[in-house]
Amino acid sequence: MKKKLFVILIILMTLLLSAAGLFLWVKSRQSSFAVTYDPLPADTILANPYIGFAPNADNEELAEKYELVYVGITWAELEPERGVYDFAGIEEAYHLERWKAEGKHLVLRFLMDYPDDEKHLDIPQWLYDLTGDGTYYDHEYGAGYCPNYENETLIALHGEALQALADAYAGNGFLTYVELGSLGHWGEWHILLGKGEDTHDTFPNWEVCQKYVDAYKAAFPDTQLLMRRTFPPVSEDGFGTYNDMTGEPEDTEEWLEWISEGGTYPHAEEPFALPAAPEIWRRAAIGGEFTSSLSMEEMLGRHLKRTLELLEASHMSFIGPKIPHDDGVERDVSKRLKEVTEEAIPQILRRVGYRYTVTEGTFTRNDVKRTITSEVTLKNIGVAPMYRDLPVCLYLLSPEGEVLERAELDIDLRALYEGAEASLHALFRIPVEKPEEMTGYKIAIGIESEEAAGQTGESAAAGGGFLLLDLDTEISEGRNELYTIEDKD
Repeated sequence: MKKKLFVILIILMTLLLSAAGLFLWVKSRQSSFAVTYDPLPADTILANPYIGFAPNADNEELAEKYELVYVGITWAELEPERGVYDFAGIEEAYHLERWKAEGKHLVLRFLMDYPDDEKHLDIPQWLYDLTGDGTYYDHEYGAGYCPNYENETLIALHGEALQALADAYAGNGFLTYVELGSLGHWGEWHILLGKGEDTHDTFPNWEVCQKYVDAYKAAFPDTQLLMRRTFPPVSEDGFGTYNDMTGEPEDTEEWLEWISEGGTYPHAEEPFALPAAPEIWRRAAIGGEFTSSLSMEEMLGRHLKRTLELLEASHMSFIGPKIPHDDGVERDVSKRLKEVTEEAIPQILRRVGYRYTVTEGTFTRNDVKRTITSEVTLKNIGVAPMYRDLPVCLYLLSPEGEVLERAELDIDLRALYEGAEASLHALFRIPVEKPEEMTGYKIAIGIESEEAAGQTGESAAAGGGFLLLDLDTEISEGRNELYTIEDKD
């Protein structure tokens, strides 16, 4: 009898312990749910760094609207006297102190030949007097002077001028992209001298071109460099490329063909290869400007669909200095052009650069442990990645919005290409004693800028703070709020 009672007692204790364990397990479980965020409306412009339109920096009315500014500096502007660089004049003409103070970023191109209406020099007079073995021209592109790019004195002094530019503007976060200009009309690495079909073949051979490339590499070792075509440094050194005929279908298709299949540059005495670089947009920025050969009304109106398709295929991060507003800021334009421009700009900017959103977030609440487990899917719905390794973080915010915890996640934005997703995970402990006191605490997400990485509160807000995400949520000092603990979930 005693044995039976003992067995029954053991069974009852086992059942009680099991029930208690089940109770604790059930109590420790909290309701889980998934919230899916849709991107912002298609006409929303995200003013994010390093991407978008890059208007001329001397056009204040236009440049103040965007995050990039473009400066094309001629050698004549830069060094009016040998060894004397007019940075004060350049900064005044292009308002560089203002743009730097406002957190904008610079696209720079150095020029030796910019065709215009009248005969002129874009190299300094003293340099012309020292070399003087170039060619004046006056043809369909305009009038100007093409230096002899093979002149060794020109090459050496060119390197010194680039270094002076780098000393003035590189290394402080302001200068973001340098387009390898220098050679050819508009710095576009092509030359037309005289008249007729066979007068192009005056471009220097690659051995000479390489000397100019080496000068850029030496002066700007930590700046993204871009070339007009897929010249060897695009595939060999990770340079980007740019298309100054954006929107023109035939020329853009040819440029895309150089990228995907390679080709030959025929206009030198000894034609040289343009190596294919089909994945270049995954590791280096693509830039360029809208063509001047077609009207904006044509590109943005009846051919907008074609323009957008060309942009998507190009994986561009920025467009400038010629951008849609060029036909509308400084002179009267047709009502039709204003209408198509207003409609087209948001669609264009959705097809330029990175664009991050959250497609799903699951937040698991544990009342016993006073924790929140966050699982978030981050997706790049833009056409290019971010080319900087910026911190991606989840945050625990107090009900008042104060950052209590910051979890920096193991994700490299440079590998988050077009359409790619990444899963983010973080566990936060809520600093309260009772489950009901968890109400009002929040989970937020942010991609921190280089200026404000790891900062919180006022310091983060003052430093430019965070990239804008494509999310329709409340924003707390640049961080998108994803979830708020309520009384009953």
